[in-house]
Amino acid sequence: ISLGLVLDKNGQKMSKSKGNVVDPWAMVEKYGADAVRWYCYTVNPPGEPKKFDENELAKVLRQFVLMIYNSLVFYRTYAVENLKLKTQNLKHENKNYALKSEHILDKWILARLGEVTASATAMMDAYDIGGAARAIEDFAGDLSRWYIRRSRERFQSAHRSFSEGGSAVAKGSGEQAVREDHENATRTLRFVLLELSKLLAPFMPFFAEALYQSLKADSYKLKASVHLEDWPKMNSQPTTHNSQLLKDMVEIRRLASLALAEREKAGIRVRQPVAELKLKTPAFACLPAEALAQAGLRMGRQNSKLKTETELLDILKDEVNVKEIVFDENIKNEVELDTTLTHELLEEGWLRDLTRAVQGLRQDAGCEPKDAIHLYAEVPPELRHVIEKNAEQFKCAVNAKFVEYKKTGHFGAELETKIGEWPVWLALKKG
Repeated sequence: ISLGLVLDKNGQKMSKSKGNVVDPWAMVEKYGADAVRWYCYTVNPPGEPKKFDENELAKVLRQFVLMIYNSLVFYRTYAVENLKLKTQNLKHENKNYALKSEHILDKWILARLGEVTASATAMMDAYDIGGAARAIEDFAGDLSRWYIRRSRERFQSAHRSFSEGGSAVAKGSGEQAVREDHENATRTLRFVLLELSKLLAPFMPFFAEALYQSLKADSYKLKASVHLEDWPKMNSQPTTHNSQLLKDMVEIRRLASLALAEREKAGIRVRQPVAELKLKTPAFACLPAEALAQAGLRMGRQNSKLKTETELLDILKDEVNVKEIVFDENIKNEVELDTTLTHELLEEGWLRDLTRAVQGLRQDAGCEPKDAIHLYAEVPPELRHVIEKNAEQFKCAVNAKFVEYKKTGHFGAELETKIGEWPVWLALKKG
């Protein structure tokens, strides 16, 4: 199969007389050869004529290539050397070792990796190049937009606990538990990125090599090039547990989308916690509705299925930012959000907004995650009360050694913003 005739975006044959000729070398120079390749694989079947649209090529770079690159940057940022990832731990690079993590998100992304490896292999064997490329693209989206986003706190909590002056507490876990969870997440993410580089290698040889070489810096066991590696191996038969987990996560994400749409209708920002999310029917068939409805998320975790369901509902709870999930067959729609905001909930929302503002300010100041800061804040009494009431949590979240409630002329970055109904001035300096 060879590349079909390349037309302009309106389906017209390119010619100098029409002035619609696109210089391919200019596109390669601007977007990269591999982005152009990927566009050609995914815009339509390889042998068909292609309506070339530079805007769509720009989307490939922005929404696919840079998305994977940002996943790598995230890994490089939060792979803490304290975990000794450059020494003995990295000799365990096989899939069985990666699967030792009991965290539901680690299990899910590894199950998705197995699924995309199987589907891409079958499609490549059938010469369905476009289908294989789109399957890999969907997987990369799941890795970035779901696994990494939902795992962000696992990485950041541990990183803060390793930082000088940082707290070793994250959601009630002890320091050792935080470190172990971070280690599992880091190993899992590294393994998945390595396998992704192998999946990409036939399609994007230069980008796949750059991804592989960046990960190779952590280990002496990898080969000289990704192009010397075998195509990723898949399980001969996917397990029932993995298949069910994949289906359940699809359902969780669907329910989350419905609930977030309800938030948008009510005009409540995602960082503002709400009290309750009601679901019309249980999200999962294997658990009795009455048990879930009665216990919510406070159920015991002795049963493995029960543990999985609870962990999945915890993910939904965090994604939608609700305090509790209950089941109610009498509600009109599939989901119903309690939009009543108590003063306590409002205070928690203000704290989250303050935290996000300081985290953005850290980026503006060029702070690394490990850098502790000295924070200055000019805030009204209401917000100062919220900060002081949650002082340790707030300082841990923004990695601040000190918080002073005054203006200063000595800072690395400053910000004027609005939290709730009040104007706020924030500034910080490193150290």
